Amino acid sequence: MIEVTLYHDGCSICQDIEWTMAAAFATDLHRYEAVDLSQQKDRYGEAKALGIERLPSLVIDGQVLRLEDHSPIDHYQ
Repeated sequence: MIEVTLYHDGCSICQDIEWTMAAAFATDLHRYEAVDLSQQKDRYGEAKALGIERLPSLVIDGQVLRLEDHSPIDHYQ
């Protein structure tokens, strides 16, 4: 199973990306999770440990991919 996690800041752009990713990864081959760091600040350390510096970022099996780079993660520390 492929692990897919979207880390984002809850803005309208990120919410659109979250909806799109949820639809794209809604298969038996993927385990998808979205983490809104504006609401889930306890997940900040996890995101930093993965190497995330900007939001939104998509993590697929440990590989970080930046999407629509617009928010520094340190806003959610």
